[in-house]
This record gives sequence, C-alpha cells and structure tokens, in this order.
Amino acid sequence: MKIDQISNNPNPFKLTTTMTKPQTKVSWVWEYFVRKQSENGEIRAYCQFISDNGEKCTKNYKYDGSTGNLSYHVVKHGITPPTEHIISENKSIINAANLIY
Repeated sequence: MKIDQISNNPNPFKLTTTMTKPQTKVSWVWEYFVRKQSENGEIRAYCQFISDNGEKCTKNYKYDGSTGNLSYHVVKHGITPPTEHIISENKSIINAANLIY
C-alpha cells in the first residue's frame, strides 16, 4: 500500500491511500526460454538451451503464466536454480511447517 497524499478532510491525521500493484517477480527460468506465438496463434515458451554438441533444444510448452514445468525442464539440461531462489523456497517451506506445529 502506498500513501498518496494527506486528505483535505478537516481531520489532518486521516491519510488517503491507494493500492498499488506489487512488482512482478521474474523467474530465473526465463534466462533459458523465450515466449513466442506459435503458428496457430497460441503463446508458447520455447527452450533456448544449446547442448555441448551445438544442438538447440526444440522443447516448448504452452505458456500459462506458471514456470513449474519450465524449471523442471531446464533441470533436465543440468541447470540448477540460483542459490537465492533455493534459500527463498526453503524459507517458505520452513515457515509453512512452523504454522502447522
């Protein structure tokens, strides 16, 4: 929430606020995929990985906003998520476990 201005209301302590859209988080997998429209008009995520022998991966996925399948795919290429991503994920798991107990 962002405080925009002090209202012209007689009560000088009342603040007017507006909701702001949170910044979109960009997944690490987009370093290895590109979004393009397919021949039939569908938005797809195309893997850009190039193997040691120079062959480009041809795998693509329907783009639905989720990156779960994309991250699973790049792991098959031997690519692992950045450390901060793993730490953040582990903290979420620990926090969820603490809520249960």
